[in-house]
Formats: sequence, structure tokens, C-alpha cells
Amino acid sequence: MDVGHLLKLSSRITPGSLRLGLKEPRQRTFLVGAERVERRVVLRFDPVPRYSTAGRAVFDFSESGRQFWVAGPLTPASGTGADMVVDSGPNERPPRDARLIPASDVAFALFVSPAGRQCLPALDVGARGLRVEASAPLALGAVLADLIVLYRQQVLRTGEGIITSCSPTFYPDGRLVYECGVRLRSATPRADHNPDERIEIDDASRVRAILWGLTAGYLAFALAVAPYTSTHPYYALMLIPILSLAIGVVVGRLWNALSGSMPARAALALAVVAVVVGATYKAHAATSGTGETLQRIADYRRIGELTDHTTRAIIVNPSLGHPVMYWGWVVGQEWDLGDPTLPSGIDPSEKDYLIVVDNSALDASPGLRGFARNRRVVERTDDFTVFAVRDT
Repeated sequence: MDVGHLLKLSSRITPGSLRLGLKEPRQRTFLVGAERVERRVVLRFDPVPRYSTAGRAVFDFSESGRQFWVAGPLTPASGTGADMVVDSGPNERPPRDARLIPASDVAFALFVSPAGRQCLPALDVGARGLRVEASAPLALGAVLADLIVLYRQQVLRTGEGIITSCSPTFYPDGRLVYECGVRLRSATPRADHNPDERIEIDDASRVRAILWGLTAGYLAFALAVAPYTSTHPYYALMLIPILSLAIGVVVGRLWNALSGSMPARAALALAVVAVVVGATYKAHAATSGTGETLQRIADYRRIGELTDHTTRAIIVNPSLGHPVMYWGWVVGQEWDLGDPTLPSGIDPSEKDYLIVVDNSALDASPGLRGFARNRRVVERTDDFTVFAVRDT
């Protein structure tokens, strides 16, 4: 398409949509005029009621079943119009899969959503998806059950849909609507039709592959970092739901495969018991504190009280600074004592407290002792010391 053809389109009052920046809603409008000003082409759009400041915009339109766009600076014009000085385009967008773009009010999508049964106009329908227009945004990921797409008196699609996108759009009269993308899939077999159900993966082979992968990942992780997780049991917490999801499918498949061998089935049962007991022990160790752990938590809370839950602390803790930040509700920068002196990234003039969570660090680090020397001690216990970096 050349510029001359674009000028001809303006005489037809061609409909299209304007995108005014990445975060602004798209606006439906009309190309109502075009003229050459020196060597530039200026397009007139009307109405553009939600636009009042200058900026760059993109205008999308269609011609003979093909999609085009032009872009350039957009400035308000008299009344409700706006003018664009074209500096890019007209360019054709890459062709998409064959899509039905019905005339207004002749295609509809009927479905059951968490809000109940709904009927919305369909803007276009493709082989794997469609776009619908709604007066309120539909939640991303929402399942549209019992989906039927009607075109006049013909049923085009049936199954289920998943909301993949939802963007606001203004009509020329200023009315706000939402254009929502829907990915189609086959209907999920179910005993009842409860709209609150959420089944995102309905391919049994894919589910088995995912769960087998989770099981292999669990075993690989356990073997690779077993010595570390033995002293830091909370690192295994995220593995518990993975194992819970995967163990039923994996063990079921193995159990059926070993149907002719009772000794093998007995060995499998013993392995499952061992895994479940080990996971239970890990969960108990990670969620129930020992006396030493509970005392540490009490120290962290005391530190938070002493510093008035400061956000301006230097934290020295051999076990990282996150526990005292979490339990004490404080924020600070960590001083790794691998650095003999205060790291250059920490500005002491911006800090109020030095928190030494383990007093043994004072004995082990001459640099830390030198930094803490002559500073006021807010509180010292057998386990921790809090210094005032500056007194206000």
C-alpha cells in the first residue's frame, strides 16, 4: 500500500484503532481525512475523546482482508479530532492464522465463568482462539466452561477457554470496554459442571511427563545437596509439595508395571514408606524449632525492639542477615567478614546501628573490632551485641 492509496482511504471514513503509548488504552476511531503538507502526510482522526496531549501513536486498520499500520506524532486538533504526521508506514502486519472477523452483533461466545453464565460478542475467531468484548475485565487464567461460539446460526467452536489477555479499549463515544483473548481447548471430561473447577492441563500423557520430571528433579536435588540440606532443613520445604504431587502417579505406574512380581512390589512399597517418612521428618525439622532455634528467634525479636525496627543497619551474621531481618523486622546491609574492613558499598554515615548477631565474630575479625571500638553499646548478651553507629 502506498501513500496515495492511504489518501483514498480517508474519503471512505475508514475505521481503525489508535494506540497512544504502551500503557494507554487502545481507542477505536475513524480515519476521516488526509492531506500532504510539503513532503509529509498528515492524517486526521475523529473522534479521539480521551486524548489531550501530544505524543507518539500507532494507527491499525484493515483493507481487503490485510492488516496495516502507520505511526507518527499525534497532536490534538479542533473539536474531538487529532492529527498524525506519518513518519512510519503504511506497513503491512505479518499475516495471522485464518481468522473469521464477523460483522457487528452476529458472532457470540456463550460460556460459564466464575461469575456465572455469560454471553459476549466475539470480535474475531481463529483456529486456536478468539477475542471477546466485555464490559468488565475477565481475570487472566480464568476458565470458561461449556464454551460455544456462534456465528449467525452456525456453531463454530465448542469446548473450554482460558483467558490469556485483557486490554481496555475506548469506543469513539468514550465508552470503555475490554478486549479479552481466549485460548481454546477441548472440553475437560467431568462428572458435574461445577464452574469453580480449575483444570489447566487435560492431556494425561503431559501430566505424567511433568510429574516424572518433578520426581527425577527431586531425587537429583536430594543427592546433589544432601550434606547441605542436612544442616539447613528448610531448603527442602519446596520439595515436599513436588514429591506429594508426583509420588502417586509415579508409584502407580511402577506398581502396575511390576504386577507379576510380588517381591518387586514389596520393595517398591518399602521405598515409598522410606521416602514418605524421610519427607515427614524433613518437614517436622524445618517447621518445628529446637530450644536453640527458639532462643535465636527471641534474640532477633529483641534486636528489632532495641533498634526500633530500623531500616538503617549494618548486619554481621555468619548465617546471613535474612533471619534477623525477618524475625526482627529490620532492614540493613550485610557485612561479610570475608572483607577485613567495612565494604566500600556500605556508607556508615547512612547507618544507625551495627548488629553483631554472633559475638564470636568480634573475636574472629580485627576489622570488625576496630570498627566497633569506642561506639556506644546499646545492648550486649552472651549471643549478640548491638552498637550505635551514630548517636542522634
